[in-house]
Amino acid sequence: MSDHKTLWLDIETTGIAKAYDQVVQMAYGWENEDGELVEEMSILVRPSVPISRGAFETHGISDDMVANSPTFAEAASELADRIDKAEMIATYNGNRFDIPILDAEFKRAGMSVELISKLPLDGFRLLQEMNPRDLSTMHAKYVGEPLEGAHDALGDIRGTHALYRAMISAFGLDSIPDHQIAHSLKGYNITVDGKLMWDKWNPNVIIFNYGKKHGGRPIDWVIENDPGYLDWIIGADKERIDSITVELVEIARRALNGVHDFYRWVQATYGGPPLEVHELLEKGQPSRHKRLEAPEETPATLEDTGITGVVNSDYQKEIQAQEMYNQRHTELERNCMRQLMEKSQELDHEFQTRLYRRHQELDNEFQSRLHQRHQELNNEFQTRLYRSHQEIDKRAWAGELDSNSTQEEISKSTAEGNDWLREKEAEARTEENAWLREKEAEATAEGNDWLNDKKVEVEAERQRCMDEGIERIRSDIRDQFGITY
Repeated sequence: MSDHKTLWLDIETTGIAKAYDQVVQMAYGWENEDGELVEEMSILVRPSVPISRGAFETHGISDDMVANSPTFAEAASELADRIDKAEMIATYNGNRFDIPILDAEFKRAGMSVELISKLPLDGFRLLQEMNPRDLSTMHAKYVGEPLEGAHDALGDIRGTHALYRAMISAFGLDSIPDHQIAHSLKGYNITVDGKLMWDKWNPNVIIFNYGKKHGGRPIDWVIENDPGYLDWIIGADKERIDSITVELVEIARRALNGVHDFYRWVQATYGGPPLEVHELLEKGQPSRHKRLEAPEETPATLEDTGITGVVNSDYQKEIQAQEMYNQRHTELERNCMRQLMEKSQELDHEFQTRLYRRHQELDNEFQSRLHQRHQELNNEFQTRLYRSHQEIDKRAWAGELDSNSTQEEISKSTAEGNDWLREKEAEARTEENAWLREKEAEATAEGNDWLNDKKVEVEAERQRCMDEGIERIRSDIRDQFGITY
């Protein structure tokens, strides 16, 4: 049961790149004193980048489903208010995913939300703590007996070996070679440290995952747009920057040979994107990225028909056509995505420039308005003070006030006038600050609308790029092989 103000939240996104992908759905609710969720909200959000194929397959939210939904900036004000009031933010694995992506979204929307500083309550971390998976515990569970010699190196490797073989049998993986299991268990990491990885949602794209400057971008983009960064990695002081490993330097060197050669080197050195272990069981083979399946019938199955030679020829054409389609399709997808990201970067830069200039204009107008208000108030103050002193002088001439009383009345009148002026100036500043905030919010909303419209156009261009490219590929295959795809 919660004894604090706890906000539970979860998001669905266009993908998993924290620097690029955006929210498409957010849900949140308070936990009351009885440990129940109350005041629940679930909102679909229209992102400015397309929903990736892999993300759609995960959460089922399509671009069409959010086409008429509000943007994050339009929809997030209540969530921002709740985060501000919350003492804890509760998620499942949110420390590594939901919270960083939400923080990036708030920054893009120009909203100051102290999300990162809130105390995180992560159910996934609790599960890790309360379900120990140390060698001794797992050995007893799967091997069926206590581990002898725990924390002795020889005892541990014997226990690890026995545990692995017991799990292979328990999970029905006896027919899968160990090297395929090992490749699968690397996940999407190409390098062990994850500085190079396959894009989960587009497994033919390699993500460069090092540094704040380009971490999370496709390696294609880095190679073609900032090769100087790769040169910097190669020549950097390795003693001062110990995160630059020998392997990372080799990756940078290979990348400078060009996109095509780099992908070939990665495939030859590390292998392709892996299947998950359960997929190994289902499919029985390690390749996951063929878009066209090989023909089910092979020449060997047709030898009894008497036309094996013809079948061999047709089969070879099918294989060659398939390989041509897969290679050209991969290159096309990469090129179209690169164009999308380049244009998106240009739009983001233009958006920031436009917004900065508009805010500068508004700030100048704010200063001018405030100066004018202060001038008006100061003039009124001088007039009021002059009239007040005139009245005091009249009373003094009439003999109602002696010289001491006259001075006291003038001092009192001046003090009251100054108090009035300070109060009015404070009111004026408050009003003008409210005006500025309103205008800045309008400018940000207009800028986001402009950016979203432009990114929809860019995504439409990417789709045209893909459609036209696929038609060219199909036409070339028809001309070369006489096969229609």
